[in-house]
Amino acid sequence: MTNNNFYYDKEVQRYRWADTKRFLSAEAVENLTVLKIDQIKQDLGTIGQLLIDRKINLQTWEKQTASTIKDLHLQFYLLGIGGLKQITQRDYGIVGQEMLNQYAYLRGFSEDLISAGMSIAQFENRVSLYADAARGTYQRARQEAHLRAGYLFERRIRTKIESCPECVSYALSGWQAIGSLP
Repeated sequence: MTNNNFYYDKEVQRYRWADTKRFLSAEAVENLTVLKIDQIKQDLGTIGQLLIDRKINLQTWEKQTASTIKDLHLQFYLLGIGGLKQITQRDYGIVGQEMLNQYAYLRGFSEDLISAGMSIAQFENRVSLYADAARGTYQRARQEAHLRAGYLFERRIRTKIESCPECVSYALSGWQAIGSLP
């Protein structure tokens, strides 16, 4: 997800186009994330198909899946924090903790495959959740960047994707102390 056509403006916490210095729209950044998530879903689907076809074993599947989601989460954290120039040791710790969580979920998934089994559709759906989880890592990085820049408040802005009752409630609560909204 690296791109030399834009750069991060730490002062305003947004990306700018390198040639015009204009801001990238939120839609442009969202499009980057959607494209990457879709690509990773395909990659995870390919790895999963190798397991289904018995061309790799469960241990190899888990290792390859873990590596793929690790790269994705790191890329999304970097996008959210503003790139390599903004990252600190603390950030690596945050990403590391998130990866421990993801690895634990993946281990549970492997155990479910062994003990309970599941349909191919259930398997494919569950695999795709690992790619979607990177959105949370991106948002965690955005929050961290805003805290460093001295922001004090946050609010939930709903999108077409986020329409669950909890999201509606959070959006209606307006501005809150940063870190208080999930």
